[in-house]
Amino acid sequence: MLLNYQTFSTFVFDLDSAVWRLSELRTNAKNVIDKLISKHKKIYFISNNTLLSRNELRDKLVEFGIKVNKEQIINAGYSAARFLEEAEAKEVYVIGEHGLIKELEERKIGISDKAKHVIVSVDRNFTYGKLKVAADLINHGATFYCTGISRFFEAGNEKFPAEAPIIKAVEILTGKIPKLLGMPGDVMKQRFFEDVFMFPEDVIFIGGDHEIDVAFSRRCGFKCAVLPENGEALAEIKALPAEKKPDVVLSTLLELIRE
Repeated sequence: MLLNYQTFSTFVFDLDSAVWRLSELRTNAKNVIDKLISKHKKIYFISNNTLLSRNELRDKLVEFGIKVNKEQIINAGYSAARFLEEAEAKEVYVIGEHGLIKELEERKIGISDKAKHVIVSVDRNFTYGKLKVAADLINHGATFYCTGISRFFEAGNEKFPAEAPIIKAVEILTGKIPKLLGMPGDVMKQRFFEDVFMFPEDVIFIGGDHEIDVAFSRRCGFKCAVLPENGEALAEIKALPAEKKPDVVLSTLLELIRE
């Protein structure tokens, strides 16, 4: 499908798969975003990254020279904290890192190993002990949540285990499936639509993960452009059934600003 990108008023970028590899920007990302801003396009960033809070994600973007405010960023930690706040949760047991914990604390949600809610996210300090506490709580009736379903996340040129391996360990011990509070689930969709005024037909979503990004775009009613990481990812996209393919495959982010 050929798309005229100039007709879209709102551009939503998946931070993790289209803008950066956490420690470095992807090629042309800043130039493209700056050009879109100069054309008075609305720019938003969405992410399942819970290693950093929204404030920290904003600060990192600013360090890279991208002008942004916190309200332009929706991440899974923020989505989870807002959901739990609205569910009137007072405490939660967290397998995760400080970015998620900061978002919970901003909503006055405490961290406890006796909580009635368990949330699993990326945790580079995951231990046997954390697994046992989470499983025991869930087996005694605590509600089980997760912030994402990815196997890996990227930092620089390296891949690191994400949420899925930890979730699977908890599932094996409890027989329970978590409610998803990040992409590509309905909770993240609802948070995005409540925080951002837009018409779905005017939005294009730009990502790099053809599974999560396409699924989330479809759920939201957005057009979706995917920038494959490499030839292997491109081959995977070409092999997908039509309903799971993005609307367009980008060869470079520069395509978004060509007249």
